[in-house]
Amino acid sequence: MRQPCLTPPRGRWAARLLGVAAVATAQNMIYYPAARTPRHGGVLVESGRARVTVAPPRDRPQTQKAKTDPVSLKAACKASIKGDWRPERQPIGFTYHKNSCTREGKAAKRRTWHPPKCPHVTPTTAKRCLAKKNISRIVLIGDSITYQLWGSLLCTEATTSGFGAAAEASIQNHDVDYEPGSRHGFSVADAFIGGGLKWTFLKVRGQQRAGALVKALEQALDRGLLAERALYVVNAGLWHLLCTTQHAQCLREAYARAHGVECDCLDPMYGEHLARLFTVLQRANGPVVWRYTTAVHPQLFPERMGPVDRRKFRGFTDLNVRRLNKIADTLIKEDFPTHVTARRDAYNFTLQRGAGGHIKGDARHLASGALGSLAGLLFLEDACDYGRLARGLVGRWWQDW
Repeated sequence: MRQPCLTPPRGRWAARLLGVAAVATAQNMIYYPAARTPRHGGVLVESGRARVTVAPPRDRPQTQKAKTDPVSLKAACKASIKGDWRPERQPIGFTYHKNSCTREGKAAKRRTWHPPKCPHVTPTTAKRCLAKKNISRIVLIGDSITYQLWGSLLCTEATTSGFGAAAEASIQNHDVDYEPGSRHGFSVADAFIGGGLKWTFLKVRGQQRAGALVKALEQALDRGLLAERALYVVNAGLWHLLCTTQHAQCLREAYARAHGVECDCLDPMYGEHLARLFTVLQRANGPVVWRYTTAVHPQLFPERMGPVDRRKFRGFTDLNVRRLNKIADTLIKEDFPTHVTARRDAYNFTLQRGAGGHIKGDARHLASGALGSLAGLLFLEDACDYGRLARGLVGRWWQDW
């Protein structure tokens, strides 16, 4: 019997049905040339969907590649700064204090501390970072801790007084007297470190108070001593905690005894003087970084301090230092948020160091290891700002980790 002929489907729905069938067939069929054997005769053979199993590589260590993208590196570095730092040794340590270089032989004082997930940044690397921003100079303005930081990187050859011979020859001092023959004035000291990075300190004669820094900075800018583009690292604070009858911040002792009021050594004019300083800094050609006032450790003062010194330094407490930093922080956030960057790490770091990071018998001045750490932190945060390092603009810096 003749079988009936099946007519193919017609219409739009039929075309869709055929299209779906064609796609399904293409997905489930793989064509490959068959082996030319008598059985197959050299024709193409249909096959179903192939299943491919890839065996794992043999003898390959299962290690995860470290992240080196800029975002991860920057986040890891900034997070590690907030934690405990990893102690590291340096071959020799110098402390610059009272205009002289002291070589420290004890291993404990030759130690620097470094954030474990941050790169090592030398002055040479910092110079290359700053060159990307068209900056070749760092100007330090502040108290004796800032002066220590400036001088410590110049003590390449220890002498009994002053700098070493190599450093002394590279320093250019620009002295300015406010009046002829006057003892009042300031100096701008220029030196070179790290293969050409200009390293400058603005030093006021006498007490390094915010008000005194205002006048010195104004005249330095007017005289063109700070004309070139630079990174400004500024601090003023500890001098505003001295308790002496010469300054208005301390109540008269007779009044205090009569009214039962404890003499407060915090200068009530500190915020006003600081606002004037930040206003003048807006004239500076370059970014401005405010460095927190460093911690103090009254327990490190010598036991046999005279009554005058005890009264003078009784305001040196961490509570008062935090009050100073709070005033500066509030002022920056409210009035100078786009012009000044606040760096809080200096206080946190010096608070943790204690006796191991300070000169013996001194509650505030730092030994060489802590000074080296603060210099590295300055180069890392302010000169190279994390991300510039991570983007590889100064070489494969992570090799030094």
